[in-house]
Amino acid sequence: MPGAVAEGCKSVHAGNTTPGTPNVRKKKLVTGTRKPPPRDAAEKIRELAAAGWSKIGIGRQLGASNKLLNVWMDTHPELQDAFDEGRDREHNALYDVLFNAATKKGDTTAAMFLLKCRHGYREGTLPENFGPSLVIFGMPGSAPAEKWVSPAQRKVIEHE
Repeated sequence: MPGAVAEGCKSVHAGNTTPGTPNVRKKKLVTGTRKPPPRDAAEKIRELAAAGWSKIGIGRQLGASNKLLNVWMDTHPELQDAFDEGRDREHNALYDVLFNAATKKGDTTAAMFLLKCRHGYREGTLPENFGPSLVIFGMPGSAPAEKWVSPAQRKVIEHE
C-alpha cells in the first residue's frame, strides 16, 4: 500500500534529523522490477516446460523464486506464452507416446486410459454419449393359484 511505513526499521532516512523522530523507511511493494528476467528467459522457459519441469524448477533455473517467476509472467506476457507453448509441446509428446502404444502396439492399458480420459468411459457405467436403454417386462398381476395350476398339478408338501 503506497505510503505504508515499516515499523521498527533502523535505516537512516536522508534529511530526517529531528530529535525524537524514529528513523523509518517506506515499504516498497515487490513488483519484480528490481530483478528483470534474463534476456533468453522465454526460450529457457519454453525448453524447460517442454521437458516437464515444474514452475518452481524453472524459476530456480532462471535464478528466481516461484513468486518472482509468476510476477515476470504477469508483467511480460511473452514469458507466459513461452510457458504455455512448452507445456503444450510436453502434452503432445506424452499423448503421442500413449496413443501409439494403444493403437500400434496393442497396449490395452494405454487404450483404456485414453478411453477414460478422453471419452468419458467409467468402469461399471455406460459412457455419457451412450443412449438410454429401456427394457419392459410384462408381468402378470396377482391371481389365484387355480388360474395358473390345474388341480392335477397341485401337490401338498407336508412339513413337520
